[in-house]
Amino acid sequence: MYNEWIILKNELISTFKSTESNIDNNDLLKKTSDLEIKIKLKLINFSNQEALTLKTLQQKLNLNEAAIEIFKVSARADDTSASIRYGALVIRKNTAVPEFIIFKNGEELDGKYFDNYTKNIDEQLLDTTNYTNYFKPFEAYLKDIKKIYLSSDGIFHKLSFLGFYNVDKKNYLADQYEIYQTSNLGSVYKTAAVVSDSGLTASLFGYPDYDYDFKENKFQKSTNTDLLVAKRFGLTQLAKLPGTKKEVEGIDKELKAKNWRSLVFMDQNASEENLRKVNNPKVLHIATHGFYLKDIENDDKLFLGFEHSAIKENAMLRSGLILAGAGPSTQDSTNRNSENDGILTADEASLLKLNKTDLVVLSACQTGLGDEMGTEGVAGLQRSFTIAGAKNILMSLWPVDDEATSMLMMEFYKNYAQNQNAEASFKMAQTVVRNKYPHPYYWAAFVLLKTFN
Repeated sequence: MYNEWIILKNELISTFKSTESNIDNNDLLKKTSDLEIKIKLKLINFSNQEALTLKTLQQKLNLNEAAIEIFKVSARADDTSASIRYGALVIRKNTAVPEFIIFKNGEELDGKYFDNYTKNIDEQLLDTTNYTNYFKPFEAYLKDIKKIYLSSDGIFHKLSFLGFYNVDKKNYLADQYEIYQTSNLGSVYKTAAVVSDSGLTASLFGYPDYDYDFKENKFQKSTNTDLLVAKRFGLTQLAKLPGTKKEVEGIDKELKAKNWRSLVFMDQNASEENLRKVNNPKVLHIATHGFYLKDIENDDKLFLGFEHSAIKENAMLRSGLILAGAGPSTQDSTNRNSENDGILTADEASLLKLNKTDLVVLSACQTGLGDEMGTEGVAGLQRSFTIAGAKNILMSLWPVDDEATSMLMMEFYKNYAQNQNAEASFKMAQTVVRNKYPHPYYWAAFVLLKTFN
């Protein structure tokens, strides 16, 4: 039944990539939905799992650890208007009840404060205000705390907390805490399944040949000048990324020196088809361009081969990774292989076989972003790789400097290849990069998401 569902799901995704206006995918939608229900009924304890309580969560926390759940609500003022608020629960080992915090200024947090935050990052300015705006309310409840598990919502998904500067203490949060994002606090108390059968294996993707034509089996430089929408988002005429070639080769060398078995996929081999074939390596590393589309204008009839209404209605199609062959396949949108067109959407990434994978590294611009989906988290690559089963996901929140990224990755793998501890390796790598590049723009772009799958 699951294999049948995978086939139907891929067929459904293919209809989203079709420009034919007469395609009716309602039947496919119904079939996939019905199968999902049947599969859930077959799974033992799927809907009968142990309920999360304060006590069960606290059992997993040490005395110097805290868990924070942030949630976004829309408080209706009257029949025509509503105000945005954020709430937060702070949980410690021995507190009788969670501490409750309310952010009443949700519009400012989502709007002008976030604009100021991104401006300070982009222009590499010292941010003296946003620690107060986004984190100071937690301060009173974090005495003696060293590690924080953070489940975010709304605009908080798009913040790198470690890079907040505390004016009073004249240091960054990275100097005070270890902070790890989680898919939700309900996952923190679960004991992560032991990764078995994978061994010390890695699949490394990088340096894709975006202009490779798989139909013609040759390099085919794009000459189409009509893809104005894609141009507006910077996703046509994509240059190959020499830095990713160096990155992947360096990681491969580092892993093999520690007796890992790693497979490298570059040029035309860094394809969607090969990525779909990946089967539970301990590490999956993908170094390429990422994309995140907050809005698609009404006049955008086609984007990267997607039919406009489909991509506008489905948030999981608006973020993804660009792989080999993306250029030629998206031009020939009426005759394309949707399973190897070089555009791996978040929807497609959720179908990958990663339930025994310890770590996914998305070394691409803005791979951590996506549309907000309330308590369902962010509809983007971080959500899709969580669904696919990865235990840890390392990803970026803004376009990253090539040299700083390469340094962070090499330092990370130098430690991870030996200790296989994503948390400790990430912290050590950030410290090395920060010593050379002090501004958070360089060292705080990447965040580690712990899914506890």
